[in-house]
Amino acid sequence: SSSSSSSSSSSSSSSSSSSSSSSSSQPPQSSSVLHPNRGGNDDSKQSSSSESSPPERLSRSAPKHLSKNHEVKVQIDKQISKLRFEVTELEERSNEGGSVDLALKLYSLGETMRQRDSNFPDGGSLQKETLEVLKRAKVIFMTERKSLIEKGMTTNERSSDNANISVDSALSAVHFSIGATYFIANLFDESVNEYTTALTYKPNDLESLSHRATSYHILGKFSEAASDLLTVIEMDDPDVPYADAYVGLAKVLTARSSAVPGGWKRLYEHVSKAVDRVTQYLEHYADNQQAFQIIHHRLQKLNLALFQFYDFGKQDAVGNDDEGEENFDTEVSNAWKHLELSQKSKQATLQIPFDLRGETIRNRNLFNIFSEGFWPTGVGSSSVAPVFIVGFVRSGSTLLEKILDAHAHIAGCGEDSVFNGNLNEIRNAIVAASQSGFGKLKNTVDIWAYHVTEGMQKRWQREYKGNLSTADIPKRFVDKMLTNYMNIGFIHMLYPNAIILHVFRNPMDTIFSSYKHDFPAGRLDYTSDFSSLAHMYRGYRDVMEHWDKVLPGRVTHIKYEDLVHDLPGIAKKIITKLGLKWDDDILNFHKKIRATNTLSTSQVRQKVYTSSINSWKKYESHLTPLKELVGERHEYDLKTNL
Repeated sequence: SSSSSSSSSSSSSSSSSSSSSSSSSQPPQSSSVLHPNRGGNDDSKQSSSSESSPPERLSRSAPKHLSKNHEVKVQIDKQISKLRFEVTELEERSNEGGSVDLALKLYSLGETMRQRDSNFPDGGSLQKETLEVLKRAKVIFMTERKSLIEKGMTTNERSSDNANISVDSALSAVHFSIGATYFIANLFDESVNEYTTALTYKPNDLESLSHRATSYHILGKFSEAASDLLTVIEMDDPDVPYADAYVGLAKVLTARSSAVPGGWKRLYEHVSKAVDRVTQYLEHYADNQQAFQIIHHRLQKLNLALFQFYDFGKQDAVGNDDEGEENFDTEVSNAWKHLELSQKSKQATLQIPFDLRGETIRNRNLFNIFSEGFWPTGVGSSSVAPVFIVGFVRSGSTLLEKILDAHAHIAGCGEDSVFNGNLNEIRNAIVAASQSGFGKLKNTVDIWAYHVTEGMQKRWQREYKGNLSTADIPKRFVDKMLTNYMNIGFIHMLYPNAIILHVFRNPMDTIFSSYKHDFPAGRLDYTSDFSSLAHMYRGYRDVMEHWDKVLPGRVTHIKYEDLVHDLPGIAKKIITKLGLKWDDDILNFHKKIRATNTLSTSQVRQKVYTSSINSWKKYESHLTPLKELVGERHEYDLKTNL
């Protein structure tokens, strides 16, 4: 089976600093060029198969090119175990309050666990421990800081020749990591507070400012987000721009242009200079592969911001003086030029080429394994608590989840999927149980189904801000890991009665939206290329047709266009399908105060709109090659089957 998850936009440790730069056109030293903006990875787990019986087919080890990320996860888990042991050793040797060495080790453990949670989402299984560990480190560093102040010593410099970091820098890093952990847990107010505290110890730290801006944006505080991002852009070294800040500012402008003093014009002035400056370094560092990739990473972000300017913000910047068909064509051409440049830079950063053969084999294996008759009768939980939303990326899933989350008895859990994060263990447990007979298999499936449902409930409890003792626990938990369309076979085995909602949209709108969006690092990087994007989309359609063939009627299909044209009618049918009573609050879903970390952050704060329908037509002439690669799949005659 395969799972792919996009991580939240949380980054590595808080170590980016601001610096002044001269206006010299000389290329910067490689040490400054080699300071990349950070990003997450995605977790792709696959398995191979043959024509043998289901247990044997499932137990075959995954091909090397498809199991690499699972191996990384295993190595991280080993590192976490090692750090836990080292913490215990230091605790035994430390005095009652704890030493700075212990605090540093606690920070290393907490940061490693946070990185695991960011790169391999599983519903936040380590979040509670991560916060406890980091807060212990914070207390020790605070005690050390108080001691230094009492001795009249400085706290923003290394306290001794043996110290690797000042206590203020350590506290900034710890608060940053706590904030990033809250961010992953969708506790965005708390993340803002921690980033703000980090900035008190390390003022104008670019990474803390940039991440606080992201949290502000998700919370709908666009002016605050714009202020932080402009600070990053204007304080940053122009030779090595913090490129994510430019894309972030473009997103704020798209959501509310009035939030940015100077509007789109101000962004354009900054980003156009940055692109020119960074582009000149490509030739200089052509023989330095690491520098070459980092430069392309920055150019990818900067050109994406320029695409957004020409696609959305140019008219806002210059007014209506340039109206006319000729000007429209020029703006479309300019927008497309920068989008292509952005995607070419993204492709230049990919160290592993798209594995077309591996993707084809993966789908073929799925068809062979999950054939008719695979699922034993009488196996599976009777629970209907989990609700799974699946589909191709950029198909309207965020809108659907927000609509459901507005119901008093439904909780949206986003893409931090408990099921997906445990899928490899679930598969292995099922394989082992299959060798011991029906009773063992049934019991194993029931245990894992309970574990996943319990994990979803615990995840909701971590995010819930009311009084848990008087709270009504939701009756349904929505898992929005879209690429679980590959894992419907396992979903059906664990939860034969759970609702699976497949949301789909006009194919060309879907794939164009996928092409132009900036996904976190991982398998979705390959949406930046027409050939691989078309192959991935065709494969998705093949897989969905397979499930309808071997599990007829099991998947509920919802057409995005039907949902936006008839929200009351479709929403009522969905709630009926889920076995719940209608809730009028659903129609005011956009007013619900619940922050959502998604590429559609701004859209979900709006009422249902239809402007995205046929949005690909604006770039139709440029998208013709992609349409031809998709072939007959550029149309989708599937109907909503509620």
